[in-house]
Amino acid sequence: MVGQRFFCTWYYDFGATDNGDIKYWEFKSDTEDLLDELFAAEYEFVYWYDNKSRWESLDNYVYFGGGNSTNGSYYYCEQSANKGSGNWTYQFKPTSYTSELGQYIDGDGYCYLNSSYRVLNPNDDYALTGYYILDNRYFADSAHTKEPFYWVDGDGNFFFKNHDGNNQYRSFYGWTDDDAWFMITETDARAWTGDDDCSALFGYVQKQYWKTECNLYYNVKQKKTFDEVIADKLGTLSNKTERLAYYNLLVGNEDGKEKDDHSVKSTSAEEKTETVEVIYEFPFEDGWTGCFAGERASGLKAQPASGAIYGSVVDPVTDTGIRRDEYGDYCAALGLFFGYDWDRYLIELENGTQFTVKQCDSKGWADDGEGKYHN
Repeated sequence: MVGQRFFCTWYYDFGATDNGDIKYWEFKSDTEDLLDELFAAEYEFVYWYDNKSRWESLDNYVYFGGGNSTNGSYYYCEQSANKGSGNWTYQFKPTSYTSELGQYIDGDGYCYLNSSYRVLNPNDDYALTGYYILDNRYFADSAHTKEPFYWVDGDGNFFFKNHDGNNQYRSFYGWTDDDAWFMITETDARAWTGDDDCSALFGYVQKQYWKTECNLYYNVKQKKTFDEVIADKLGTLSNKTERLAYYNLLVGNEDGKEKDDHSVKSTSAEEKTETVEVIYEFPFEDGWTGCFAGERASGLKAQPASGAIYGSVVDPVTDTGIRRDEYGDYCAALGLFFGYDWDRYLIELENGTQFTVKQCDSKGWADDGEGKYHN
């Protein structure tokens, strides 16, 4: 086999006075390392990690407390809050809550918010969560599912109905020019409940959830032929000219014709057979074959109106920058002469090579007057 003949050549001692015929080689401690070097020189592992994970809004928000001062319900908290200027904007201490919020409370019992009252996770470098403390002035969603605790009068002042059914204005708690609207103050809570020992109150809502969407695309790309790798490796040894000639003699390449039994299946592209129905045939376009030499994704909009390019990735095999979708179609920008976004095409080159293309961006009728291409 070719590999065995290579090792015969690699370990052959050209400095010996009497080598005789072909010498058998032995698997030595460095042989495995040499095999690894050969593989690394011939092949390359290429990959592309596509992380589309993101926050998605819930169709229906999940409320924990909330509602106006006539029919609302709330959780307890201390009327003790702080402002920060680093990883968080507000810090306060809930004293009653569900497990949904409890996972984001630190060891000292504090909850952390950003400037939009979004709950942060102190156990994960204050990362965003899908939960928000209610701003007691406003509806949390556009559907007005739950009213805020406070109403506002014609002068812009906020009030609520106390336990006697009378209107009572909001009592201030917070900082200069910054009222802590994420809590119902202790004074207001006691006037609302009629309980002189009642603490401050708050409510919260889940607006979003984390959608995990990750894909790893990979392939093995051949960088050099096996013979090229062999020539390079043998060229690092002494007597490199004689050694390469000796190798060619062993594999039967004396006449310059390759006769070895080493076969490598190309990994430059995934082999795939697909039966397609040809609806319409376009005439041959002379000279267009050359356009594939350096095709890049810059010919396409980043986000075409149709979204046809969504989910495509940069092809890691051809290394040209062109994109392919999950079905293997190359993404292309084509004139309206040929079709519209999402249309698929079977392309055949002069040499008989066939592949599929999806129209991900449609060009207008400018430049050529036929809608085939733009200059």
